[in-house]
Amino acid sequence: MRPFCVLYTSIISLTMAALPQSGMAADFAAQLGYGRWVQDYRGFIDSTNSDLGRVQINDDLAYDSENAESYYLLLEHPLGVVPNVRVQYSELETDSFSTLSRDITYEGVTFNAEQEIFSAMDLSHTDISLYWQPLQGRFDLGVGITVRIIDGSFQIRSTSTDSFARQSFDEAFPLPYLQARYTFGDSGITLAADLHGAAYDGDQFIDSNLRVAWESSYGLGVEAGYRRIKLEIDDLDVDDSDGNPDIIDTDLQVDGLFIGVFYAF
Repeated sequence: MRPFCVLYTSIISLTMAALPQSGMAADFAAQLGYGRWVQDYRGFIDSTNSDLGRVQINDDLAYDSENAESYYLLLEHPLGVVPNVRVQYSELETDSFSTLSRDITYEGVTFNAEQEIFSAMDLSHTDISLYWQPLQGRFDLGVGITVRIIDGSFQIRSTSTDSFARQSFDEAFPLPYLQARYTFGDSGITLAADLHGAAYDGDQFIDSNLRVAWESSYGLGVEAGYRRIKLEIDDLDVDDSDGNPDIIDTDLQVDGLFIGVFYAF
């Protein structure tokens, strides 16, 4: 996969430029959260650059919606240029049985029309975000970098023959990270947005969410919002079923509403 060099370099430069103004959090703080995300899947995976190789995840694989979990831990502190840290795990996997309406070819294996298949996709990931807060107060602004670690896989298996194809990848994607948060006085209500994303030469990996949260005086709170992931990459490096290097093209979108609970201490 070609690197997202341009935007990655730019965001780091902006972050470092902001540090002399205010590179620190107002106080020590931590937050632990858990959420459920209703995921709607769309798009395709292309392993052959042909019509047969462009596998539609809705029409061919019958992917629809999934309920997934996520967890996060947030640590902020007043330690100068040392970044704040947010670690989050997001479940992002789906599978389905479907009967093909046409022939498809994946990783050189052809699956014929009227054949029943089982398919699965796993893009679950762990994010390690390091960020600084050049603006703080009722409006907070955070700028930094996220390392997204994905141990992903795509597979298709016939339920009636020995036909089987699988590709996997283990990648750490560096993504610029931007957060914004506005607190409505002493109400405990906060409107916030996060953006992890980069785009370069036609490729893009964008993960954004918008949410509203309410925190009680005891630190327990609830939040709800909308999250969208767009993964459009040509020549993503993968390993085939035998562990040999290969490439695929992806154009995938996952989005939907989420709700969660958290405790701030």
